[in-house]
Amino acid sequence: MKAQTFIFIGRSGAGKGTQAKLLKEYLEKSDTRKVFSLETGQHLRDFAKETSSTALRVKGIIESGGIIPDFLPIMFWARFLADNYTGEEHLVLD
Repeated sequence: MKAQTFIFIGRSGAGKGTQAKLLKEYLEKSDTRKVFSLETGQHLRDFAKETSSTALRVKGIIESGGIIPDFLPIMFWARFLADNYTGEEHLVLD
């Protein structure tokens, strides 16, 4: 199977993470390629545990049920891809 990219987009709580996890498990069982999966929500929750001013703002937004500014998920994706992705792996983003 050729390396493929899958992107799940939707509202918070819509099940993107669940579907991405199921797809990752399927790909890992049916193909020998590595599968990189980036759970945006989990990365944001982990980031919110840090003590920087940005992390504290993210924590406040998460706790109030607000919407995270677009640049933050993009920053996480860019960092993840630059550090890990070679183009030979399947990529699952939610």
